[in-house]
Amino acid sequence: MKRILYFAAAALMLAACNQKEPVATPDPVQISVVKSDVIFDALGGSGKITVSAKGSVKATSASDWCQVSVSGSDINVTAAQNDGLDGRASRITLECNGESIYLTAQQTGMTYTFKNTSYLVEMAGGEVDILGESTFEVSAGAQQDWINVTEIEGGYHITIPANDSGDKRVGTFTIKCKDVETVYTFTQKFDRNFAGTYKVDFFSSSAKTTAKTQATLTSTTSADLHLREKFLSNLMLPRICLS
Repeated sequence: MKRILYFAAAALMLAACNQKEPVATPDPVQISVVKSDVIFDALGGSGKITVSAKGSVKATSASDWCQVSVSGSDINVTAAQNDGLDGRASRITLECNGESIYLTAQQTGMTYTFKNTSYLVEMAGGEVDILGESTFEVSAGAQQDWINVTEIEGGYHITIPANDSGDKRVGTFTIKCKDVETVYTFTQKFDRNFAGTYKVDFFSSSAKTTAKTQATLTSTTSADLHLREKFLSNLMLPRICLS
């Protein structure tokens, strides 16, 4: 009898050891993405997300420029035009039966390659081509009538005539696109050339006497004046009269 009980206890222990723990069955996936097209250029447009879902789907976007709407298993995504130079992104949340997944819609900034530039123009005048690209239409114009502008493919041709104004002059040409403005500055020289021979009256004074003498003044450039006469060593030049 004891032997029978021993074998019965051993059988129960063996059965207990061979019994497997129950395996938890994971909940079925409620929603997953099948296909996604949510990358946009600066012009904006429409894209679509296709999902596999066990029920109705709710979609939301974190940004106003990115609008979403649900149509069955498709989520329609609309991106507004991006007038800025910087790209942007918006998080899209898709929810079904309490389960959520996330995607990111992305949009590039507009292309705009015109750059602020300054030019030094000779007195005789000159010309230059200003070239660039822009996603959107630009407006352009010169603020001075001596800056002549011609529209060409890919930009503008600028012509500056000879400077006969009597002085150095500065003008600007501006290109605008949305909130972006580019300014081109043109500084044109005016060389004051005093080449020639002049009569010069030099006045010299001392405690005892006041003297006056004449000489010939020759100017080769605006910055280089030569006197062709021998003057008194103590000559002072408080006043020069050209005639």
